[in-house]
Amino acid sequence: MTAHLDPLDEVLHTRRTFAEQGAERWERDLRREPRRWVAEFRVR
Repeated sequence: MTAHLDPLDEVLHTRRTFAEQGAERWERDLRREPRRWVAEFRVR
């Protein structure tokens, strides 16, 4: 499979979109702290 389809492959396997996973992490792991979100997801 080509690399640009990898996100779709992940959705098929997890049954959850990146946005859904991010919202769950925002509540659980990142404890609703914007600085943690930026540190986790910023492009390096």
